[in-house]
Amino acid sequence: MAKKPTLRQVRQMVEELLTLAPVYERYKLLEKAIKGDLVELKHTEVEIAGKGRVFISQGERVTVPIKVAVDALGEDLASRVIVTKRFVSNDIVAAFVKAEEISQEQREKLLKGAERKTVTSLYVRPLK
Repeated sequence: MAKKPTLRQVRQMVEELLTLAPVYERYKLLEKAIKGDLVELKHTEVEIAGKGRVFISQGERVTVPIKVAVDALGEDLASRVIVTKRFVSNDIVAAFVKAEEISQEQREKLLKGAERKTVTSLYVRPLK
């Protein structure tokens, strides 16, 4: 059975988190600089004796614009390979309610059928 956390334990974790945050930020900066420098130097790996190594691999992400797909494949075949994300935008629903194209009753039906998920966000603001 899991032990219930105490406020003291949470405070200790917060203190550690605030101590580690600047180190993590420095890590991300170094990581970005090392990747760029290795590419520029045309190297893929650097090893530090007794400490370890870093290496990079490069790939290519290819995105085909919809217009190119339609031009190359034709409308029918392109429509079968194009992926469209479908979702209901809360901002658009709010705009339609404001414009009175969606009634309050319709809005309530939308909200009643909506999926809800609890989201917990953590914000770290260390003192500088």
